[in-house]
This record gives sequence, C-alpha cells and structure tokens, in this order.
Amino acid sequence: MKTKKVLLGIFAVILALTFTACGYDTVSSGCAHQWSEWEVIKEPNNSNEGERTRTCAKCSEDEVNIILAQTPGLLFTLINNNTAYSVSLGTATATEIIIPAVYNGLPVIEIENGGFYDSAMTSILIPNSVTSIGHEAFSGCVALTSITIPASVTSIGFAFQYTGLESVTVDSGNTVYRSEGNCIIEISNNTLIAGFKNSVIPLGVTSIGVGAFYACIGLTSITIPDSVTSIGDYAFSYCTDLTSITIPNGVTSIGGFAFNYCSGLTNITIPDSVTSIGGNAFSNCTGLTNITIPDSVTSIGIFAFAGCTGLTNITIPASVTSIGNSAFSRCTGLESITVDSGNAVYRSEENCIILRADNVLIHGFNNGVIPDSVTSIGDFAFFNFIGLTSITIPDSVISIGSYAFSYWPLTSITIPDSVTSIGSGAFAWTGLTSVTLGTIAETNFGTYIPFPGNLRDVYFADGGGAGTYTTTNPGDNATWTKQ
Repeated sequence: MKTKKVLLGIFAVILALTFTACGYDTVSSGCAHQWSEWEVIKEPNNSNEGERTRTCAKCSEDEVNIILAQTPGLLFTLINNNTAYSVSLGTATATEIIIPAVYNGLPVIEIENGGFYDSAMTSILIPNSVTSIGHEAFSGCVALTSITIPASVTSIGFAFQYTGLESVTVDSGNTVYRSEGNCIIEISNNTLIAGFKNSVIPLGVTSIGVGAFYACIGLTSITIPDSVTSIGDYAFSYCTDLTSITIPNGVTSIGGFAFNYCSGLTNITIPDSVTSIGGNAFSNCTGLTNITIPDSVTSIGIFAFAGCTGLTNITIPASVTSIGNSAFSRCTGLESITVDSGNAVYRSEENCIILRADNVLIHGFNNGVIPDSVTSIGDFAFFNFIGLTSITIPDSVISIGSYAFSYWPLTSITIPDSVTSIGSGAFAWTGLTSVTLGTIAETNFGTYIPFPGNLRDVYFADGGGAGTYTTTNPGDNATWTKQ
C-alpha cells in the first residue's frame, strides 16, 4: 500500500502521488473511495505543520495531509493569567479555518464567545488543545456543514445556532461528550446539548438541553424518544421550519421558550405526563390552531401561549393551580376560553379567567366582558390585546393592577368611583384621549406611567382630582386638561 501526501493550505495544494494498493488514483484503480473521517496525527501550531490521515474502507488506502501551521488573520487573546490563548476569527478571510494547538509557545485552549460568528467558513480544524467552545462560537456559519469536536473539549456553550451543520462528530476519546444520531450528548447525564437538521435523537437521552436545537435551519420534523423526561429552555426556539414534533408520555416538563417562534407548527399534543408548561413555551407559534392541555398540567408559565394568533379556543383543566401573567396575551383569534368547572383555583366567566378566592380577573380577551362579580383587575390582565378597543369596568372593581390595560388601542375609559387604586403602567402606551376618574389617593396611584403623558401630574395638581381629562395629542407625550 502506498501513501500519497497532500499539502492542504490556504494558498496551494501540493500533491505527491505514488503507487497505491488500488492503482495510481481512483479513476485508474476503479476504486470509488469511501474515506473515513480525518484523524489528526500531529497537531499544527503557529510555526510547525501538522499531519492528518484517513483510510479508504474499500481498499484500505491511506491518505496523509500535511496541514499548514494556521490560518492567517486569526485573533489570539491571552487568557488565564497569560498562560494560554483563546482564538477568534479576527481578520481571517479563508473559508478553511485551521486553529493551531500552540501559539507563541502557549496552548490555544478556548474558542471565544461569538468567536466565528457569521463566518463564511466551510470547514474548521479544532486542535486537541482546545477545552472550551464558547456561546455563539459558530452561530450564523451557514456554509459550515461538518465539524469534529476533539477529545480535549470539556465545555460547549450555546454554540451552533443558525448553522448549516449536517454532520457532527465527537472524538471517541472525549470523556465529557459523545456523538450519536448526529447529536452531541453530555455523557454524565445523557442530556442532548446540540442537535442539527438531520439529527435523530437516540433512545437513552433523558433531557433535551437548553437551546439544543435553537434556530436549527432546515429542521422540519423530529421524534423525541420515550426516554426523554424534560425539554429544556429554548430547546426548539426559532425552529421556523419545524412542522411536526412528537412529545412522548415520559416528558414531565416543557421549559421556557421551548418552542418559541416555531411558526410552522399547526398542531401539537402535550402528553398526560407533563405537569408544567414554562414561560413563553409556545409563544409566537402563529401557525398553531389547536392545542390540548392535559389534566396532568398544574402550572402554565407567563406568556406561555402569547402571540398564538391562530388559536380560537382553549380549555384550562381542573388540575391547573397556577397561570402566569399574560399567558394568552396577543391571542387575537381566541374566541372562547373555558376553565373546567372542577378547577378549585380558577373559574371562567364572560370569556375571562378569574381567581375564585378573591374574584381577581387575571386574564381577559378581545371579546371579554368584565363580570360584576370581579373586585380587582390583576396585573397584565388585558396586556397587549391589540384587538381590544373598548371595555366597561363595573362598579364592583376597587383596584386595577400594573400594566392591566397597557399596549392596546383604547381611546377612552371611564373608571368608576369604586376604584381606589391604579397600578403603574395600568394604561401605559395606549391611544387614550379621554379618561374619567374618581377620587384616588396619591399613594395608591402608580408612579410609573399609569397613563400616557402627564395625566397623573395634572390629577394631583391644584384644580385636579376627580373628573374627566382629555388630550389632543395622545401617546407618550400627551398633555392633559381637566374638563
């Protein structure tokens, strides 16, 4: 068997070719080579070349590449009390990136946070000196299709979002991570920390880690195996191409922002094993038209379904004991909200969700009517309901919470004399031009933008107090006059 040596570099390739076991080359030998992955047998540094080898599975021919010392223009920064270097793209313009193991006599041990962010690279050689790959290290590298993680790496951040990666290999000698099914898995706890568009989540994985598939370009469907018990924060966030996902019965928790902006999802089944839905878990899933919350769920986080404009109805089961602020805000298509009659904490009335214990309205909707039984409108109750243009507050209400009606196109409001407390931001960022108020003590009148402009100041100035106030310049800088 002969060996052919190829000098691969940024500027030239020098080929030294002699006899091989299957002829002078693949054409004359008739062997359609099936090469193994490259194995580095000598690390390059900033002054010495390295070598790597691969073998044909069919004819056993070896190929050895001489690796240039490093890619020109890379930026090296002293770290760890000047005992080692981190590396980033710097001014390098090459598409084939070679990181040296040693620079100026010191080891290169870290790829910086955002080190190669938005790089046009098509390949990268990471030496066996690197122990840490930072957050967003390869984010935006859409031309990068494959990567090998060496045995030395013990820490990988939130590193691979918005890439074109199709093949990921972790060196078999790595004791912290392994690769399987085109996924990177943390060995100690079987947590999948990074997945890609053609990943198959292997059986045995117990958790989908934080941001594991974040902004995974080209991921259209995926099956989560029965071994998984939790889906981490941001796990599938911004997977806009995702149209199908299967969540198994073993999953007990869905993390915050887990499916945020998965706009291609139209239907998702939450299994009976899930007990908690994290904040923003399904927010901005604009294509979602149907979702069933099972009886196992006890908590729904803040903004959990916010911006799901395709939802038309939803039922809260009897098991739910906690609903976060604005869990359904901006669900402009939501026409019906029902709380199971067996729920001991919440009830639904007039398309509103109300706390049973103290009659606090915690969530209203575009076509909601505030019932006469309500004594308080909770924080964020009608927050950011852009379809809501008018509403009547009944005389039973004594307090209006912070940001209760903020961010919606309300033009006028009459607040009954029964209301003695208004929270900060209660009517902030609205289009109000007319407000009628009763008597409210200064200590019970929120200090931070309870209304747009200077209404609070005018109310407590001489000649202010209970009455109707108007403005001709609505918005943040509104100037109010008492009528």
